[in-house]
Amino acid sequence: MPSFLKGKNERKSPQEKINQALEIDQRVVTFIEDQLFRGTVRYIGQEEDASGNMHTIVGLELKRTEKEK
Repeated sequence: MPSFLKGKNERKSPQEKINQALEIDQRVVTFIEDQLFRGTVRYIGQEEDASGNMHTIVGLELKRTEKEK
């Protein structure tokens, strides 16, 4: 069973996330509207919001498989 799933297609809760640094060209998976997408990290940057808090922005190049279309 893939490590990003627990049980039968259940997403892990935020508390169960692995705290791992992302790198450019790293392969990743993400969920969009409860559908699994695979992709590659293409951009990582920092952005400050109106309150002065810094947030990490990650740009992904997503690939759709036949199953995801």
